[in-house]
Amino acid sequence: MAIVNVKASRHYDVKIEEGLLSRIGEECAQVLVGKNVLLLTDSTVAALYAQTATASLEAAGFAVTPYVVS
Repeated sequence: MAIVNVKASRHYDVKIEEGLLSRIGEECAQVLVGKNVLLLTDSTVAALYAQTATASLEAAGFAVTPYVVS
């Protein structure tokens, strides 16, 4: 796994690994306090990845609200 540290107004890490999307729920459960997630994406990315991300988040106990911008 590669980890890239982003230095913006708040520093955060970006994890890069094959297959990580299907485990996004497990990863988020380690760092998020609440159980509500807004999945913000565009229509191109949503068509490719939103279903997998939503399923993983819901399996981890999150309530997912998708929002797709065009």
